[in-house]
Amino acid sequence: MKKINWILVCVVILFVGFLSGCQEPSTTTENNISNKIELESDVVELAYANINQHNEGTKTVQVAVEYLFKNVADRIISIEITAEFYDENNNLIYTGGPKYMTNLPVGYAETNILPVNIISYSGEGAYKIDHIKIIVEEYLGT
Repeated sequence: MKKINWILVCVVILFVGFLSGCQEPSTTTENNISNKIELESDVVELAYANINQHNEGTKTVQVAVEYLFKNVADRIISIEITAEFYDENNNLIYTGGPKYMTNLPVGYAETNILPVNIISYSGEGAYKIDHIKIIVEEYLGT
């Protein structure tokens, strides 16, 4: 009986070993910044950026850009964010925003622990979107 239990344990260990296998490292960049996203800013840099397309069947009905920033200015800043959605011929399809973030401390970096910031477009031309430009300017208030 002990021999059967020993064989059963060995079989389970081998089975688990086969299931785990070798895992190749991911091919995405460390901070997942898409090459289809451009940032225009003097005060922040992208800590994370990604484009998500939402489809109904085979048609794209919404495109959203997710982003997180790092304050690279040497002061506390408040910023205004807009996103421009372009087609493959660099024609502007839509401008989203503005959105605002205030009192970002020096060196502050948003993390993935926080909910990411999102600007989306769900108009008729959503299927045409090829790349997005995020424009961030310092906001001094009104």
